[in-house]
Amino acid sequence: MSFGVPHAWRTRSGLISGNWAGFGQTSWLGDTHYPQVMTESRRGRTTWRTIVEAWRLSREASPVWTSVLVVGQLIAGLALSGELVLAGIIVRRITQLESGEEASVLPLVVAFGCVIALNSVMAVVSTEARSVVSERVVFVAQRQVISAAIEMDAAAFDLPAVHDELARAHGALERESWSLVWAFVGVVGAATSIMGASVVLAVVAPLTIPVLVAATVPLLLVQWRVNRSAFRVSHDLTVNDRERRYLAALLTSRGPAHELRVFGADRILQPRFEALFEARLASLTQVARTRSWRLTLGSVVTSVGVVIAFSGLVRLIESDAITIGEASTAVLAVYQLQSRLRAITTSLGALHVSTLHMSDLSKLLRFERREGGKPAPPLTSLELVDVSFTYPGSESPSLSLVSLSIPTGGVLAIVGENGSGKTTLAKLLCGTYEPTSGEILWSGIPTTNLDRRTMWSRISVLFQDFVRYQLSGRDNVTLGGANAPDGDEHVRAVADLTGASPILDALPDGLDTRLTREFGDGVDLSVGQWQKIALARAAYRNADLLILDEPSAALDPRSEAQFFASARSVAAGKTLVIISHRLSGIANADLIVVLHAGRLVELGTHDELLARRGRYAALLSVATTDDGFDADLA
Repeated sequence: MSFGVPHAWRTRSGLISGNWAGFGQTSWLGDTHYPQVMTESRRGRTTWRTIVEAWRLSREASPVWTSVLVVGQLIAGLALSGELVLAGIIVRRITQLESGEEASVLPLVVAFGCVIALNSVMAVVSTEARSVVSERVVFVAQRQVISAAIEMDAAAFDLPAVHDELARAHGALERESWSLVWAFVGVVGAATSIMGASVVLAVVAPLTIPVLVAATVPLLLVQWRVNRSAFRVSHDLTVNDRERRYLAALLTSRGPAHELRVFGADRILQPRFEALFEARLASLTQVARTRSWRLTLGSVVTSVGVVIAFSGLVRLIESDAITIGEASTAVLAVYQLQSRLRAITTSLGALHVSTLHMSDLSKLLRFERREGGKPAPPLTSLELVDVSFTYPGSESPSLSLVSLSIPTGGVLAIVGENGSGKTTLAKLLCGTYEPTSGEILWSGIPTTNLDRRTMWSRISVLFQDFVRYQLSGRDNVTLGGANAPDGDEHVRAVADLTGASPILDALPDGLDTRLTREFGDGVDLSVGQWQKIALARAAYRNADLLILDEPSAALDPRSEAQFFASARSVAAGKTLVIISHRLSGIANADLIVVLHAGRLVELGTHDELLARRGRYAALLSVATTDDGFDADLA
């Protein structure tokens, strides 16, 4: 069973490539018709590969600032090593000084101070560079996540798994893209300092190096293990996180506030929010307990290594193998090496965490999409051939074996009870859904072979659940966009045509007025006013096919009559598809289609269907009152 996913795919490339993924292939959405993506970070990934990925990500986001950042860290690491060497030399010279030679140490002290100053300057530069790089990483990754989401089929958004992955990807952006850069930089700085300290110890006490490194390995392994455990818990909490955010938005948003207060639903939903948060805290607390004792054990082992290293230095001093000055330098070097090894372990652990979470982001960036296909030609014919469609996760089809030739340049009306498949058919005609079986022919070409962007540029639509953009009045019309003339003159023209002019003319700042009170000095519109604005948006585009899904649902009878007259004018020479419950919108249609339980059961003109005395006539008899007024068909 297919959910409208195209047959031909190509892998999208992105900033964050499939290198983040791992563990073998599984279906992302649980259905074999969706592209295959990786699920977790590969256990066998080398530390070097992780560092390379972090470097590539930072370079793609901001090459200049990343170079500044890395150079700054290298200089800072070398400066720290320089401090160590100079400190050792100063201590040795002081222990060997004789009376009157104190001045000879002064140049070394000045040099030591300059190195400290250089280290401080590089710390400031690195901090600022990290801030810039981190923000740019978030920006570039966020841009690609949005691009990936835009390129998904609309049918994908009917699956809970898609929303889970989107939530995880956004979580990775919020938490880990910043952390990734900081951890990468921490690795670079710590590695430079480790090399400097190792050079000093290799001369004075070389055996302390393998001891300290070996003592650090258990801590790194423990971090790897607790990171995977924490990631699994975070992954499992995705649904909890989504529900909490939804309830939080519901309880703090302006739109639902009136209904929540009147029904007292806020008193019911707040405890649910708190219960979800408590469940999350319980899971995270358990992870914290496990992580604490494991990391404590790793730290104890590391500390034992330090004790062994210092004990070795004591033995060297006792046996006169090294001088007091050399011993002082070695002590400082051991301290620096141990602290830098812990720092690099922490940074590598943070990189590992980021890698795990960035694999969620990678899933979206590696989401496959259909090949571009042929550019859609002008609409000369539109046919449905045995079209069926089943929503993802549903066992019964919403449409079954619908065959229909739509009169181009004319008006098609689609009627039926609620749930009969009318809106589903509209979305199939729009190309936002693709048939599970059968095909839709656009000018004789299957829509699955057409480039959807060019096809959409030839379609305009007003859905029953149209979007109320919290943007300016101008934006709410001009987002109709493609193939439309520029300029406010066209905005005014379509507003006149659809009855939206009085609404736009009354706005305090004209077309620049934002249509919401949630931002600045905007205004609110009524449902009926919003629908007229949406009609203007649909009319703004010079489309071959205009689809109106319940266009008059919020209009009074006079406005409705005016609208349908305007719609005929807007669609002159075009193909108009109207889904409506009202007789005034469909009686004069060139062709009327009656749907029932997802099947096409009647087809004809208004007079033909009335004469047949079938389902259409029955719907009209229910919809028409004794006074002769036209009411809802269903």
